[in-house]
Amino acid sequence: AALIVLLAILAAMIFWVISRRKREEETDLDASASVLTAGVRASMGNETSATTSEQEETDELGLTQVSEAQEGPSAAAAPTPAPEPAPVPLVPVPPIAPVAVPLNPSQVELSLDIINASRSLMRLSIEFSLEISNRSEQPIRDIKVAGELSCAQEGSTSVAPVDKTQEITSLDRIAPQQSRRVTGLLQLPVAEISTIRQNGKPVVIPLVHLRLGSSAGPAIKRTFVLGTPSSSSVTRVHPLLLDGPPGGLPPLRAQLIKQPAKA
Repeated sequence: AALIVLLAILAAMIFWVISRRKREEETDLDASASVLTAGVRASMGNETSATTSEQEETDELGLTQVSEAQEGPSAAAAPTPAPEPAPVPLVPVPPIAPVAVPLNPSQVELSLDIINASRSLMRLSIEFSLEISNRSEQPIRDIKVAGELSCAQEGSTSVAPVDKTQEITSLDRIAPQQSRRVTGLLQLPVAEISTIRQNGKPVVIPLVHLRLGSSAGPAIKRTFVLGTPSSSSVTRVHPLLLDGPPGGLPPLRAQLIKQPAKA
């Protein structure tokens, strides 16, 4: 009997020890879980609580209020843009036509250079270069240049009339104090070549008549006499001797005749 009592006491003590250990382990697990939960919440800040609050607020407000919150910005009517002003049509302004200035003979200078001269069985040919200088302070426009080749007449005290000019070229504009140069070719049939007796020999004095026309006023006329250069004066030329065979002529110089040509 004493042995049975002793075994019962021993069993009770063992049961009490096992129960106590089990309770301590459960307490330790709860404490560890509480500490772990607190640490996670602390590391996450207020996100967990905020999420919980938002969820609760969503549940309380319901789907209708959430829909209104979502539809608020998008449902607002966009402001109507102000209409753009109609473009003003551009009215083209017609260009102002330049005023034509009459040619002033005293402010227009001509310089004639002979490039080549020759005589064939049919005609006398003069190839030339003409420089036109505007000495005024106004531009001159729409200039038509015409020329004529003739010969001085025996016993005539004036140059031949300028009445058979042929158009050489035209210039649209010459600026103030500027010059333009043009080239041309004038010819005279052999049948119209007239000779003058000089020292008993027949000589020819070619004349180049130039006419500068403009719609703004009367034309300007100039006459140049052609001949071989004089060794004694740069303003004098010698008549041509046409007693040789046809072909090229010696170099010629053009000298302006001061007396204006008469039309």
